[in-house]
Amino acid sequence: MSYIFNCDKNKSGNDFAHFRKIFTPKYKEPEDVSVIYIGKHIYHRHVIIEEIDVVIRIVQTEWYQLQSVILYENILSFSELIYSREVLNGTFLAISESLQLCNCSQQKSRYIESVKKALDNFTGCVVPITKFPDEMLAKISTSATNDAKCPIYQYFHSFLDVQYHLLVLYYVCGAPEDKLENRITSVMKDIITVIKKNYRRQSIQNRQPFLCSCIKESWLVLQVFTEKIGSDKNWFWKIFNSVLENEDSIFTLWLLKYISSLQLDNTVCLDEDKRNDRVVPNYSLLESKLKIILSSAGSDTFLECFRIIEPLLCDLWLTKGRIEVFQIIWDHYSKRLNISKKKPTQKALQLNEIIDSLLSSPKECNDDFEIFVGMLILHLRAHPTHWGKIKGRIYSQLGPNKVKDLNETGVTHVMVIFLSLASVNFNELSKKIISVLENLPMEKRNTHHVWNIYAIFMIRHVLEGRDLEGAAPFMLQLLRDAVNDQKTLRLVRDFIENFGHIINHSTNYQLHQWLLIDTWLPNYMAICYHSDLKAALDVLLCTLDKVSNPDSWSSWEPAFRDYVYPSMRQISTPSAPDTVGKIAGKLCLLMPNITNEAFNFFNSETIPPRISCQFLDKVLADFPNSFILTPSQELVVLQSWMKICLLTTDLYENLTLNVLKLDCFPATLKTHIGTSQDPVYAFIEYLGSDIKQHLHSNSMIKLCETCFGQIDKWLGQYLTQPDDETLVFRVYTCISLAFLHCGPLLYDRNKSTSPLTKLVQVLLLPTDFLIGKRVPHNFVLNAVKKTWHIFFEAIVKLNSDIDTFLERTLRDMVLKYMQYFSTADSPIIRCLENTSTAPILLDKISNSYFRHPVKESDANTLKVLKILSDFVQSTTSLPLMRLIINKCLYGLFEIVIFHAQRNVALSLIKVLTCSPLYPQVREDFGKSIITVTEKHLAFNTINYFQLMYVLAKFIPADVKNLLGNIKQNVSNVERMRGVGFDKNLRTHFEKLEAAVEIPK
Repeated sequence: MSYIFNCDKNKSGNDFAHFRKIFTPKYKEPEDVSVIYIGKHIYHRHVIIEEIDVVIRIVQTEWYQLQSVILYENILSFSELIYSREVLNGTFLAISESLQLCNCSQQKSRYIESVKKALDNFTGCVVPITKFPDEMLAKISTSATNDAKCPIYQYFHSFLDVQYHLLVLYYVCGAPEDKLENRITSVMKDIITVIKKNYRRQSIQNRQPFLCSCIKESWLVLQVFTEKIGSDKNWFWKIFNSVLENEDSIFTLWLLKYISSLQLDNTVCLDEDKRNDRVVPNYSLLESKLKIILSSAGSDTFLECFRIIEPLLCDLWLTKGRIEVFQIIWDHYSKRLNISKKKPTQKALQLNEIIDSLLSSPKECNDDFEIFVGMLILHLRAHPTHWGKIKGRIYSQLGPNKVKDLNETGVTHVMVIFLSLASVNFNELSKKIISVLENLPMEKRNTHHVWNIYAIFMIRHVLEGRDLEGAAPFMLQLLRDAVNDQKTLRLVRDFIENFGHIINHSTNYQLHQWLLIDTWLPNYMAICYHSDLKAALDVLLCTLDKVSNPDSWSSWEPAFRDYVYPSMRQISTPSAPDTVGKIAGKLCLLMPNITNEAFNFFNSETIPPRISCQFLDKVLADFPNSFILTPSQELVVLQSWMKICLLTTDLYENLTLNVLKLDCFPATLKTHIGTSQDPVYAFIEYLGSDIKQHLHSNSMIKLCETCFGQIDKWLGQYLTQPDDETLVFRVYTCISLAFLHCGPLLYDRNKSTSPLTKLVQVLLLPTDFLIGKRVPHNFVLNAVKKTWHIFFEAIVKLNSDIDTFLERTLRDMVLKYMQYFSTADSPIIRCLENTSTAPILLDKISNSYFRHPVKESDANTLKVLKILSDFVQSTTSLPLMRLIINKCLYGLFEIVIFHAQRNVALSLIKVLTCSPLYPQVREDFGKSIITVTEKHLAFNTINYFQLMYVLAKFIPADVKNLLGNIKQNVSNVERMRGVGFDKNLRTHFEKLEAAVEIPK
């Protein structure tokens, strides 16, 4: 025996064959079945209705058994349950078939009356599920899909079987439509009661209206049944609506969505209907429940509601859509535009993503208003003729006064719907968007939010390939006003970011995007913060890269020539971002009429080397294929290259490779520089490698003059207030090495000025420093300290033939810097250790600090004495010791004789006499004593003898050996004074003799 409803159709089930038979015009009796077993009784199919009362009593008994499972929790075996179901289904199927097979109208009329009476009696035995208490409903809702051996499962499916048979039999018996409507209403209420119980106990994600396939099929039977016999195609919906009239609105719409989708299901269809013929929208219920929700619910409920009805409005009912639904929703939102749980979107691209989402897939949106707009757009695309109805409703509720009262949320709502509707009528909505924004008060117009919205408006233009000529003026006016007020500069900053988005979303650069570059740009870049300036330059560079192709550049050139290029000149300060040079270099290539001016300006002395480097990198990237240098430009490149390499440490690699393409570099020099990590060191090294040959090469002299001859013009500004000590040290190191290795190329004694003389004045001996007006910066002093010995050696090396300038330079280097050098690690020591510089240095020291009269301060004199004392104590070099004796000892004697620091000088003299090397320089020491005797005995007698008394203590034997010479000088003085005997001289001499007398 087959059941009508069975979840497992593979085991048993007739796929509603019986339902199809009922509506078959000519039904034939099955040939293989003439009798039917009902319980323990056998009936012939033709005469079963003759004993309808007996048959119904049997059915009632079995139904009581099944119904007691839920009502009284009676326990029945599985076989008993199955037997009862088979009796029920077999009996009702037999009755309906017997009525169909009856051909005698009078007899059939009698049968129908008896069957109706029997059915009414049976109906009274069936307890509606709507009368069940909650605990029974819970059992049904949880057991409806359980295993078939579950008693409640068998009861519930038997209940569905019974409701099916009653409906069919009443129909076969010719019951009036109102009678059938009551039966359908009863079935709907029972099924909905079970569904509602399950709906309430499950989460939103897990809610299913069809607990099992049998409930779904029950709905299908009801739909098809009403389609076939109803006089009104909306009969099913009228009954459905009346049943759900007082139900919760969200639940009703949720159920409506699933029941409506069954109109496409052919499981129990009687013929192959077309989709559009079977789909009958139920707008009356949807609109009535929607109004209730809109009038009393909140945003979260709206969101749930719209997600429920979206499949109906945007898919199932789309071809038969009604604009009234959307008018109802808009009427609600038009009064609440300023209200939303969602914060207004701050970023332009985020809003653009929202527009894209609601235009393509509104059900993915997370905001109720956005889903509404998305559904409206889909509807209007399917029904363009509805545009006039909805736009009139929208425009009428957005008058000027209403617009003025909009807050950020309200503006967002209006712009979201307008930007989206632009996909339906772009030209009309573009004007409307501008009108709305123009009507906003100034304080609301000048906000990030409104500016971002307008940026999206323009992005939508370029995405669709539409010209910006009509949209740009409003934005330009906002920009021009904003740059004149410090408070609104932040808006300009955000617009520049959005301008980058406009360019990035453009596939066609001929849409008048260049109109957005105007006078506001140079004004903004002149006053904005550094980080904002960098961001703006990055956007401009990206834009320039995209529009510099031959197809677009002619349209963009005026904007870059009139507004961008002057800005690059204006902001090229030491703190400017490197991007300035990149943009200027690219413009130099693109606009031949500014090439010479740009070339000279961006390589001038005042331009930061980072910017010059980026400029040249762009210009020379494809040299000489795309750009040819004039001779004057080649000189500028060389000078700028040297400046960049001197003042930067990591920017010159690519630039050097491009500069080496110039013909002024010999092949060997190109190789030497190209394989070196530091081009300046490599260049200096090459020039000094064969200095004699290079001195006879006009090309090398010119190259050296070009590279080093202009350094003094720009170097001073980087040394006055430097901010990078490493960079200062690099400059001094490079220039000192250049002096040392290629000094002859840098200095010409026959010229009043040369690269070396100018660099000495800038690096070592500025005028303000010489006259004592300014002390060099600490970074400069530290760099001089580390390179002073190199400079000194280089100038000594150049001064082989005594030159006045070089002599003066050596002297001033000693005099002016001694006070800034500590005694512990003074560069003086390094020069003393160098045999080529030691004689010159000691000579300068003696003349400046020791020889009478001494003009230097006591502090500097003490520092020099201390340096020499430490050096003498540590040196083991006899030549250096002899140099110190020959160059400085006489001066030390004069300090003892004349200077207040005589004790320090005596200490140094003592150190000299105590040195292990003294025996080997005794003779030189004695010569210095004779020299000081000859010069100072006559006029500084007392101080002289005081010196000799001390020496007599240090080296009595050596002084004793010199007594004869001293005595002869005493006699000479007496003779010059015109006396035969000078008591004062003789007394001091006698005391000296006594001092050196060695006790026996």
